[in-house]
Amino acid sequence: MDDLEKMIYPPVKARLDEVFVEDEPVGISRRKFLEVLVNLGGMALLAKAGGLFEGLPESGQKPIPSGLAAELTGIADAGPNIVLPHEYSEMETPELANMVIEYHQKEKLHIASEQELTNLELASQGKPVPTDYHVYYGGEPQYTYLNPLTLGPVLVASDIGLKPTLLRLTTGGHIKKSRHYIGKAVDVDLNTEVFRCFYELWQQGDMYITNELIIEPVPAGTQTLYHGEPHDYSASIRENHKSHIHRSTEDRDG
Repeated sequence: MDDLEKMIYPPVKARLDEVFVEDEPVGISRRKFLEVLVNLGGMALLAKAGGLFEGLPESGQKPIPSGLAAELTGIADAGPNIVLPHEYSEMETPELANMVIEYHQKEKLHIASEQELTNLELASQGKPVPTDYHVYYGGEPQYTYLNPLTLGPVLVASDIGLKPTLLRLTTGGHIKKSRHYIGKAVDVDLNTEVFRCFYELWQQGDMYITNELIIEPVPAGTQTLYHGEPHDYSASIRENHKSHIHRSTEDRDG
């Protein structure tokens, strides 16, 4: 089983096995179907695709059931639609930072700031990275180590085709006690499917130890989090997160 197959929620996979029978070919390959499913970012978007897979069969092939997208969505409603990878939660910062840079080069994600790219290069060497705390609050320049659990979820979102934009790690201007300044927070672009990915990681065992997860407006069927628990943020905090997703983490040892 390849990595793409591992991403599919097992009951959904079982139904696909019934549709894609080797001796009864349909008008699109199983592999292509799975690629489309994952690239669309999950079952909710697949349902919106409507008749995407209709009219594809060639001569001698049976058609894909016209209601398959909606049917798969119904199956997925009973549980997580994609079993998300957790292996990054066991990796260390230098390896993860290297992967983020590599994904940026391969356009699987985008690093929006040259400063944060430089910071990731430092982190990939096991070095502390600069913050801009002193720019806003005075004092001497400060440095911190990036927490590996900050980077892992960004790679997960990239792996399922969501192409997140990494906006800020330790720079960009934040509140005085922000977890950004201790290497435990990341801001990414306002992409509801990326938020759903982060939220599902929390639902699927929270191996990346979520502290805060904030977006505005909040996508249907999800919640914002604080200290790893559902939380309704103040109007001012919600207003400040209309342009991006904020996610922070705890240490592995608490």
